[in-house]
Order: sequence, then structure tokens, then C-alpha cells
Amino acid sequence: MAPGLLVQATSCLRSIVFRLGPVGAHNDASRLLRSLYDHVVTFAWLASDPPAFLPVWRKADLEERLKMDREVRAAGEQLLADADRVQMERDVAGIEGSTPDLASKAIAADGYWAPRIEQFRVDGLGSFRGLYTILFRQHSGLVHATMRGINHVSVDLEPPRMRIVTEDVAPEGNGPYGMATVVHGLGLFVAAEVLGWPDAGEIEHIFERFS
Repeated sequence: MAPGLLVQATSCLRSIVFRLGPVGAHNDASRLLRSLYDHVVTFAWLASDPPAFLPVWRKADLEERLKMDREVRAAGEQLLADADRVQMERDVAGIEGSTPDLASKAIAADGYWAPRIEQFRVDGLGSFRGLYTILFRQHSGLVHATMRGINHVSVDLEPPRMRIVTEDVAPEGNGPYGMATVVHGLGLFVAAEVLGWPDAGEIEHIFERFS
């Protein structure tokens, strides 16, 4: 599971920095940043106690597959073979507990990794839970159709008028690009601890080189 989640997170980072940044697609970069954060936090949460958390994480996946199958069957089609569906239902029934929401995963990951990895914070805006507030919640206005999201494609004129622009308004500072590298870097520090790769010193070197 760990390499798969890291590959997905790295793909998000590559797209944010090298695909979306150069063309000024800042809003799309912010949307993808939420996915990057989700993958890294979930990885850090799972890695803190795999025997306890992997089963409930798998259970959530099975429940979603069963839900999709029910909806497809309601439309007259079939997504899962009957035997596969029965087995999935048995597996779900045999797993106790449920997967926490993303904010709770972030709190659990902070609590476990802060005493073990120097770069982690147990609280504050630099922690995973803090990043949830300033990253995941803040950019939800871009992922969903909200009035707040329109601020990212508008320029204020004389009140109450505004102009909607076709190009994204440039973010202040490093925007989603700097934040994406920080979140991904935290995931790499967890990988260094549990997988032995990459070397934590090399991660530090890269951040010092480009900071």
C-alpha cells in the first residue's frame, strides 16, 4: 500500500509543479493539492499502525464498491459478479470498526510521528491537522461550486461590480506550489522511517538547497 500511495502523491506533485504551474493553472493546482494531501496523510496514518488501520481502510474501499454495485444494479446493469459481491459483503461484516475522517487521520498521524520525526509538529498550522485547516478546507471552495471559489477568477471593480477573468488570479507567495512540496516532503520523511527510503538526510538536503 505504501508505494502505491506515494506514487499517487508524487504524480500529483509532478502535475502541480511541472504541468499546471507553468501554464498558470493555479486553481487546478489548488484542487489537486487536496488530493496530494489526502494521499500523504492517509499514508502517514496507515504507517503509524498497519495491523490496526489497514483492515478498516480496506473495509471502507469494499463498502464503496458495494455501494457502486447497488447503484449500477438499480439502473439495470451489474458491476460485480454475484459471487464477488457475496464475498465482499462477508469481508465487510468480518471487519470491526470504521475508517476515520481525514481530519481525524491527520490528528492521529501527528500524534504518532511528532515524537519520532523531527520535522513533524503535533499541533499548530504546521502539523497535518493544521494543514487540513489552511489547505484542505481553504481550497474546498475551488473543488466545489461555491461563491468563495469565484474570488479566484474575479477582479474587484467599483463596488458592487466585479470582472470575471478567464485566467486564474495568481496566488500570493508560493501558493499551492510551495505547500505541495512541504506536504510531499512530510510523506517522504515517513517513508524514510518505515521503508528505509529515501534517506532522511537527502530529503533535508533537497529542502535546504531549494529553500
